[in-house]
Amino acid sequence: MQQSRTYNPRRPPRAWSTLNYRYPRRNSPCRRAHRSAPSCSRGARLSDTIAEQIEGLIASGELKPGDNLPPERDLSKQLDVSRPSLREALLVLESRGLLQARRGGGYCVTDVTAPVITDPLVHLLQRHPSTVDDVLELRHGIECIAAQFAALRATDTDIKKLNGLVTRMRKRKGEFDAFEDAERDVDFHMAVAVAGSLIPHKSGVVKRRRRVGAGGAVNGT
Repeated sequence: MQQSRTYNPRRPPRAWSTLNYRYPRRNSPCRRAHRSAPSCSRGARLSDTIAEQIEGLIASGELKPGDNLPPERDLSKQLDVSRPSLREALLVLESRGLLQARRGGGYCVTDVTAPVITDPLVHLLQRHPSTVDDVLELRHGIECIAAQFAALRATDTDIKKLNGLVTRMRKRKGEFDAFEDAERDVDFHMAVAVAGSLIPHKSGVVKRRRRVGAGGAVNGT
């Protein structure tokens, strides 16, 4: 299980520096936004700006599922914004399912990838088993694109992992275990997608896919 990263108030996560709000400069973007927010002709609010920036960090993978956000007091100082504006932004992100309130206070990043991707597919295959061939055709096209990007973007670590997965599959030649083979297949293709930078994180998708496979809802896909 992936452990949540511990927040150090003296050394904020690197992700926050990309907001350009970390250092409270006199003419910082956040100060300018805060001063102009009430009279902004476009109706944009500071809380919306904060929410969009944090959502961008989640989408890019800078903030990963399970990561704990700093306490409101510390985070508002890092972003150089008022606590009410920050609190409103966090509530917006929680309503979108991107953040989850923790027991005892604070927020952590949720994993929205798994249910968004897998649930509709599972329901489709359960109600219309004949569509499995269509899904496999779609998968074939996606995997070709993923392989192309992996060839262009893969790091040495990615290549080493892919080689290891291929070796494991070759060792199973002549053996047959539907669930084990499906797991190896998923591991390999997810590693290709990660190597191609098509997804910033994969744990939720893989875990969800394995639960579906274990329950017998989808087999051989």
